[in-house]
Amino acid sequence: MPMSVAIHSLSALAAFDREGAAAGEVAEREAFARALRPLEQGLIHLIWRLLGWPSQAADIEDVLQDVLLCAWSKRVHLREAGAFAGWLRRIAVNKARNHARGALRRSRRIALAGFAPGDEPVGLGPDPVDAALREALLALRHQDREVLVLHYLEGHAPAEIAVLLGVRRNAIEARLSRARRRLRERLGEDDDG
Repeated sequence: MPMSVAIHSLSALAAFDREGAAAGEVAEREAFARALRPLEQGLIHLIWRLLGWPSQAADIEDVLQDVLLCAWSKRVHLREAGAFAGWLRRIAVNKARNHARGALRRSRRIALAGFAPGDEPVGLGPDPVDAALREALLALRHQDREVLVLHYLEGHAPAEIAVLLGVRRNAIEARLSRARRRLRERLGEDDDG
C-alpha cells in the first residue's frame, strides 16, 4: 500500500478546516501523521499476520484505521514519545484481537455474498513465511497464532509480548510453549524436531 486510507485520512484531518481549528491543533495533527508514516508498513504487516494471511485488504485497512483513530483519541495518555511505536503495536494487537473475535460472523456474511479471502495486501509483496507454516498457523486458535507471530515473525521477546498483551511474562512463556506444541502437531513434527 503506497499510502493507506488511514494515513491519507490523517493527512486530510491535518489539512481540514485550518481557519477553524487552533494552530496548535493543526500542528498536532500534522506531527501525529508524520510520526505514523515510518511505522505504517510495520503495523500493516503485524495486523496482516495477526488476522491470518488470507485476510482481505479491507479488513486490514479497517483494523489499521481503528488503531490510528484509537491512538489519536488516546494520544494524551502516551507519557513518553519514545514509547510511541510500542504503544501503537499494543493498540494494533488489541484491535486485531477484537477483529478476530468477530471474524466468524463476518466470514459467514462474506461466504453468503460469494467472496473469497484475498491474497497479500497490495504493496506488501509476498510474506517470507512458507505455505505449510502459514496453513498450520492459520489452523491454530487466534491466541496461539498471536504469540507465535509476535515472537517468531515480529521478533518480540516474551517480556515485550507480555507488555503488548497486558499479561505476565510467565503467562506468555506458557502460551508460547503450548502454541509451539500445537504448531508442531499441525506440522506433523515430533517434540524433538
